[in-house]
Amino acid sequence: MPDWSLLGVREYLLLSAGLVAIYLLLLVIRLRHPNSGKRKAAAPVGQWSTPELSPMAVASSAVAEQEVQDTSFARQLAQSAMGLELQRLQREMVQLRADCQRLNDEVRQLKATHNVSPVYSEAMSLAERGELPAGIAARCGISIGEAELVAALARGEFGATVDGELDDRPREAGN
Repeated sequence: MPDWSLLGVREYLLLSAGLVAIYLLLLVIRLRHPNSGKRKAAAPVGQWSTPELSPMAVASSAVAEQEVQDTSFARQLAQSAMGLELQRLQREMVQLRADCQRLNDEVRQLKATHNVSPVYSEAMSLAERGELPAGIAARCGISIGEAELVAALARGEFGATVDGELDDRPREAGN
């Protein structure tokens, strides 16, 4: 029988470290094979039970189940990535539509000012900003009638379109 009294603190520490190392090794082995430590539940009474499968069949079914879970996860991950990409593209499309509308408005204004005599360019820009005809006449030194005409042109009235062609559409009673 060994004499345990001869063992010192150092030997006890080495022995406990060895036991901890063995325990950790067993845990790692168990983590690598998750189904090795689980027991099968008994089949409920009155239901058909399957016969015991060989260890090779159990391992292949576990691998197949893991592959199904992996493909399911990969599919979900791909769907999530596609969803995020779709949302990003939708936001970008809304932004592009807003930019396109803004540019269309700018082109329309440029065409309208292009068709106006240089004498009335300041009056036209004031009318496009919503200035009243009396204010346009006072600032530009033109008559109220001319200012009203410029304001009407800025609004696109009097049968003229922005590109200078005649508009054959009937006007409403208010215009």
